Amino acid sequence: MRITVKLYATLRQYRPNAPRSGLALDLPAGTTIEALLPQLGLPDGVALVAMVNDKVEGLEHVLVDADALSLFPPVAGG
Repeated sequence: MRITVKLYATLRQYRPNAPRSGLALDLPAGTTIEALLPQLGLPDGVALVAMVNDKVEGLEHVLVDADALSLFPPVAGG
């Protein structure tokens, strides 16, 4: 299956050469967001929010063909 991944804000430091339009990746069927993170160079335990096709999903979410995955650092304000 083929998906597109976009890294935002401070998460871009882990793939600085990634195009802003997103990385096109071929993955085996059944890949979860959590299983994909090391392939993107993100360290274990990095705090992030994952959105698949504009919907917030947990790291256990199973990706499917043509998904658009966006990864953001958590946002806090005051």
